[in-house]
Amino acid sequence: MASLPRIITVDPTGSIPQQIRAAFDLMDRLVVQIDVPGPQEALEELQRGGIDTVIAAWKLGSEQGWELAAQMRQIDENVNIMLLGDYDDTELDEEMREQSPFVYLKRPFNIPQLINVLKAALDGGDIFAAVNVSTGGSGGSSVDLGPVPEINADKVGEIMKGVMYDMNPIAAMVATRDGEIVSARTEMGEIDYNDMARLIGTSAELNISMRDVIGGNLQTLQLYDGSDYDVFVLSVGLHHFLALVFDGKDGAAQIGAVRRYGSKHAEDLIAVLGPPAFLVQRSLAREEPEDIRRKSERTKHSTQEVNAPLLEKAHLGSGKAEESEAAPVGAEMPQLEAIADDAFDPDLLFGGDFDETSADDLFSLDALENLDIDEEKKGTTDWTGAVTLGLIDDTK
Repeated sequence: MASLPRIITVDPTGSIPQQIRAAFDLMDRLVVQIDVPGPQEALEELQRGGIDTVIAAWKLGSEQGWELAAQMRQIDENVNIMLLGDYDDTELDEEMREQSPFVYLKRPFNIPQLINVLKAALDGGDIFAAVNVSTGGSGGSSVDLGPVPEINADKVGEIMKGVMYDMNPIAAMVATRDGEIVSARTEMGEIDYNDMARLIGTSAELNISMRDVIGGNLQTLQLYDGSDYDVFVLSVGLHHFLALVFDGKDGAAQIGAVRRYGSKHAEDLIAVLGPPAFLVQRSLAREEPEDIRRKSERTKHSTQEVNAPLLEKAHLGSGKAEESEAAPVGAEMPQLEAIADDAFDPDLLFGGDFDETSADDLFSLDALENLDIDEEKKGTTDWTGAVTLGLIDDTK
């Protein structure tokens, strides 16, 4: 009798062990899974021998996953190594992937691709060839819906015990809109649950759009009524869902129990997620650096085109524009100081004798009333007056 495959998972957060265990459960594959929190423990387990595959996070605290992979290759050059990256982790180009001694997958995972690699690892196949097998798309949303909120897998596991007890389905699972299984309970392996999770996850974008139409934080209940199996799907916020599988003969009759107990457990899962359950955090940070650089160049070019006519106009308006020099950056501008009342001297201002009483007459209503204004000539002026007012140039 062949021994069971032995798998090591390495993740300080504990997220990867839960996901990998759920994937093996739904593949109906038995393995010996050893979960360790850090690189040192993983190296010790590998030195004991008998390990087929190591699945580690890209970030391992102060150490990187690729560093652990290099150390493991020195201990066992035949061990399969998979590194799983998060949304904001490093992207590897094609050349780096080909030269790396490990398979690198990054969230949002292409679920069929992940399953292909896991199957190859368990069956002694080529994990590097498996990662390149066409899977017909990632199954993720075509619209940027931001990262999937993290959920406590241990608390989800406790809730799933209640799901199985209250409704006794053939299988049940909690998965993300990216088709990533968080927790699962199943007694059969005839259904491709990973493919089911991927297909159901595509409805997340529709749920978000419908929320904008009907308003509020919607909850949905869907029934897929088949001849062999009936599947109920309850939304858990906008990014997760709870799927329940029943026998197709009488599964539809379970709708009452699903409404009562399933909805309650879905609300419990939402409580675990908290406010992020209904948040959509679209972000430009997920753009490639090259796209951001090109966008910046386009913006700069457009700004120059808009400002060019203004700069040209300013240049034409000043005959000495080419000779003028810009003030140095940080140079202090001249500051005007207020003149004290007792220091004001009209003679200095006008260069001659100045009758201060005449200035006072400008603001005197009595003096204004004494002005000799000819009613018949009001609104008119003669040649001399026009010259005096500057309306006519008499210098020619």
